[in-house]
Amino acid sequence: MPAQLFAFAAILSLLIAVSPAWAQEPKIKDPAIQAAWEKCLSDTANAKKSLQDQLQSKKETAVLRGDLELVDVVTKETAAFKETGALPTTVSTDRYVSALQRAIAGLENAYERVIKEMVRDGKVEEARAALEEIEQLKSSKAFQPEFAAAEVEIISGAEKFQTLANGGKALSDRKYVWIDVPQDFSLKRFARVAGDGKGAIVVKVTKPGYAYFALAEKAALQTPFIREGEWEPTGEKFAYSDRTRTVLYVFRRVVPVGQYEIPRLGFTGPTWLAP
Repeated sequence: MPAQLFAFAAILSLLIAVSPAWAQEPKIKDPAIQAAWEKCLSDTANAKKSLQDQLQSKKETAVLRGDLELVDVVTKETAAFKETGALPTTVSTDRYVSALQRAIAGLENAYERVIKEMVRDGKVEEARAALEEIEQLKSSKAFQPEFAAAEVEIISGAEKFQTLANGGKALSDRKYVWIDVPQDFSLKRFARVAGDGKGAIVVKVTKPGYAYFALAEKAALQTPFIREGEWEPTGEKFAYSDRTRTVLYVFRRVVPVGQYEIPRLGFTGPTWLAP
């Protein structure tokens, strides 16, 4: 197989894995669209190879330094990137993400031109189908890459990770249960804490990536911690069955390998979460 076609096949396999929309040729049989798809695939493949080269260089440097921990982390991140497109933490991904954004922007521009021509020619339904196709591609995970979840171990201050589900016991020393956990909630496990709000939670991150916790926000105590730690809201939430059906909001940030001591920030938090 020629090198260029091999690159197309490799990146297409990744795109299909994270976005089924790529599992077929463009629905719109237009030469401009076809050419734009091929350029998008080529640009994406080049960006992917460049990031893989960065990871390989990072690993070689770690080997020369005798840094076994870093070698293991880079190896895991390289495998995750190849298999799922998850962003690595050990090298900068800014250029890679920018390249993906340029690639999808070029494809979008081609679709927009063709859609306008279709509308002018009275092909309204075909134009609508083309718009639906490009919107689906733009929003796909292939062009919205994220870091993988960190691997977190609970050392003290909370119970080990267990299944998070509606009706499950929320706190170790209370009768409250979890409620309003969405069916498609992305985080399936939690580390139960006591409701006394005392002590710190010590965690060990063995693989870098996104770490998650949930809090029932109280500005005076928690907002400074969230702001200073650069924890970002995910938009996800659930609740527990106290009298007011208190809502917990989910936050995340990329956390390097290491051990961390997190202060208790109220009655329920932080409640550590994991996929």
